[in-house]
Amino acid sequence: MPDNRVTIAATGGFYPAEQADTLAVLLHAFDQAPTSLQRVAEAVREEFPRSDIYAPRLPFQPWSCADPEAVAEGIVRYLSALPRIGEYGRIVFVGHSFGAVMARKVWALAHGATPAAAVDSARAQPWAAKIERIVLLAAMNRGWTVSSALKPLDRLAFAFASGIGHFMRHVLGCEPTIFGIRRGAAFLSTMRLQSLAVANALGERNPIVVQLLGTDDDQVAPADNLDLAAGRNFHYIEIAEATHRGIVELQDEGPQGALARFRLALRGERAVLAEAALKLSDLHDIYDESPDDYDAVGEPLQDDAVKRVVFVIHGIRDRGFWTRRIAREVKRQSRLRDMPCRAVTSTYGFFRWGRFFYRGRAGPRPNGCWTSM
Repeated sequence: MPDNRVTIAATGGFYPAEQADTLAVLLHAFDQAPTSLQRVAEAVREEFPRSDIYAPRLPFQPWSCADPEAVAEGIVRYLSALPRIGEYGRIVFVGHSFGAVMARKVWALAHGATPAAAVDSARAQPWAAKIERIVLLAAMNRGWTVSSALKPLDRLAFAFASGIGHFMRHVLGCEPTIFGIRRGAAFLSTMRLQSLAVANALGERNPIVVQLLGTDDDQVAPADNLDLAAGRNFHYIEIAEATHRGIVELQDEGPQGALARFRLALRGERAVLAEAALKLSDLHDIYDESPDDYDAVGEPLQDDAVKRVVFVIHGIRDRGFWTRRIAREVKRQSRLRDMPCRAVTSTYGFFRWGRFFYRGRAGPRPNGCWTSM
């Protein structure tokens, strides 16, 4: 029996197996190293004992100016040059956070996606058709943005980093890598359009895409995790109590735990995945920013059938991402009882405890939130 244990190096690399019939490509998160995916690599080898693993070190550090487009193209060239690329029976991609965005980008480029978000079959790689599964862990599908939901220090750090980034861009002529996945960035928007174009071209030949969502994600807002436009056929599965970085640790080994969910993502058939995944109505209840965000959309639509309104309000020093999950359950229970209700999850942002000790005049902000003035 061959020894299938694998140890991922900080520098990344290619980890072959005997008589491999599967290639697994593992892409780590921003400001992380391939070693962060050690447990993921072990689980992949357990599920696919005869799997070669490619876990490159991506040049995505805080002050990196590496072009994510060029990095993705480099991964495609590397895979195309593998001596055994034509011998694999399947190819599996696993990406974490920024790495999940890169996994989608590499898949699109491998199928011939062009900069104009069209599909050119002449640019497609012969091995692209072997990509049968993509597993996304806490993917930043819609990018990051500075939000009032962040902790004050985190918000300050984001603002400071953005200022440094703009200096690098306009004065030094160096585009920060992290700007590539900011909400609305050209790289991210193009990736989504390319993914949609390739998905439409492939039709029923699309790979299975599973996105695992940590219920305790402490870095990315729920609405930034999903791509309900280009990723409408994804299977979105929640992992209880998993944080943004901790989701790759696969610590909970229970039947519904992180490890079991990841194994299901790697091996589950479409029907089984559909049963375990969140329903479309649940996705909208949890992740859609607009229905209950009165400050953003103005007056809500009137619905005379609704006789009950439930307000789910978070506490201080809390970003409040969990409130939408409570609201989802409230709505689900109301539907079961044929009692239409509205669940409101408006937030006042991250409210630090020190403000309770500041004696000032309270007054409303323009957006309706109350604060000390």
